[in-house]
Amino acid sequence: MAISFINFALGATNSTTSFSITIPATQANDILILEFTHRGTGNGTIGGTSGLTWTLKHSQLYASSTFSGKTYWARATGNHSGQTVTGSGLINSCAAILTVYRGAVTSGDPLADATIVGEQNASADETQAQITTATNGAWPILVVVNSPDLAIATQACTSPGTLTERAERLSTGGTDTSIAHASAEKTTAGGTGSFTWTQSDAASGSWEVAIVPQGATTYPQSFSETWSRSEALTTKATHKLSLSETWQASESISTKLVKTLSFAETWVASETLATKTVFINIIQETWQAAEVFTAQFIAGGGELLAAGIGLVRRVFTKQS
Repeated sequence: MAISFINFALGATNSTTSFSITIPATQANDILILEFTHRGTGNGTIGGTSGLTWTLKHSQLYASSTFSGKTYWARATGNHSGQTVTGSGLINSCAAILTVYRGAVTSGDPLADATIVGEQNASADETQAQITTATNGAWPILVVVNSPDLAIATQACTSPGTLTERAERLSTGGTDTSIAHASAEKTTAGGTGSFTWTQSDAASGSWEVAIVPQGATTYPQSFSETWSRSEALTTKATHKLSLSETWQASESISTKLVKTLSFAETWVASETLATKTVFINIIQETWQAAEVFTAQFIAGGGELLAAGIGLVRRVFTKQS
């Protein structure tokens, strides 16, 4: 199922230290993205009547680290039309928006298809470094925040190109703030190229996330995974941060590189898949064909072997 943009809702035009947004119609598993900025650095207190669990995805400082913008997300449990999401405990002025997307993964982090990139931008700097998406059909999102309140236009990048502005709020409350959210489908995974936009010159903040489409799988940043003899090489996935990678039938074990966080492992063609265990975050190692893999466990750079298993000494080095 491809991702689609469904709807948006806005906070008030004169919000100061709090906001309230009325949620539009939703379906179960829709992704609600709440974004706001204020003239402070705290994350605020998120509440409302929806009963949803809101997860902070990103906090971006700007204006010499004096102000900040936030991205929170929640997964709908049904139709939340008419319910509210609120924010409080903010400083001076705030601007808030809500967007709804459908077709994202139905479990795990839906905003994990790329490593987030955020920047504090000096006046007249209306560019933002690229992100790299992991999945075909992911949706990059560009968020730009300002104080005072400034309109944002012509958001774009190299791929997918022009971004459609989905929501924008300029708030005249307090000393004024503003926030804009633009997105588009990226049909092919990879680098987006730099993001650009237009606005009146002022210090701003910007960041990018990417929505993971259904059919992809997201994984936590720390995990272990055991290969079983019955698993097919064509469906086995390896993982790097939020990256999901599918093995292709034409790939040989001898050339496939497994990458997870700071771990890389090269498979040798004569190895078997039975009880092969992949561990992450501590080592880089090359497995030799003569080694026995059954019931091996690696922890903290050391190795414990079950009784009766042949030992070929392993050297582990932590990547910087």
